[in-house]
Amino acid sequence: MRVLIVLMLVLVSGCAGLKVDETSDDGIVVVSTSFVAGCDESPYFKNGTLYAVEAGKQAKGFNIPIGHVGGGMPFLVKSALMSTDFEQGGKVHAKKLPAGKHYFSAIHATPRSFTHNSTDPLNLFFTIKPGKIHYLGSLKFGVLECATNIKKPNVGSKTIVYISDKSERDLEIMSTKWKNLSRELVQKTIVRK
Repeated sequence: MRVLIVLMLVLVSGCAGLKVDETSDDGIVVVSTSFVAGCDESPYFKNGTLYAVEAGKQAKGFNIPIGHVGGGMPFLVKSALMSTDFEQGGKVHAKKLPAGKHYFSAIHATPRSFTHNSTDPLNLFFTIKPGKIHYLGSLKFGVLECATNIKKPNVGSKTIVYISDKSERDLEIMSTKWKNLSRELVQKTIVRK
């Protein structure tokens, strides 16, 4: 019970501290994640975490028996404890990052039987300006092993990523979840491969 209370306090304090204005040195990214049909329950995404890394740095991290450690700023994209914001396991994320160039490196999932699943390197690039909220787009993930009606990957040898602008939906969810984030500070900065 104590662990649950501590976890809830950490989550609430993280949401409360998410502020930015014209004088801030950092920026905030808003991005949504979901899964292609058939991949919502894939082991590639079970308790999966997407990592944002500063450009010029390698996505360092290592695997341990209970999961992947390190590798940049984590965005939890799939968890049994996490509610969704829209269909296909969709979730809108907002995180504060330092100004500069960044990229999404990969998704790492919690291992099963000590097998670590991860996507191919994603290398989805974006730039953060200080004092701004950057909408990066809607990222829909999959891998060939689980995707239905998809014959070939568009990233690496197995990974599927569709990037689209769902800002109307995602920014409405952002405004509901993080009331202190002003839509006036939002810039569309859709990630690119």
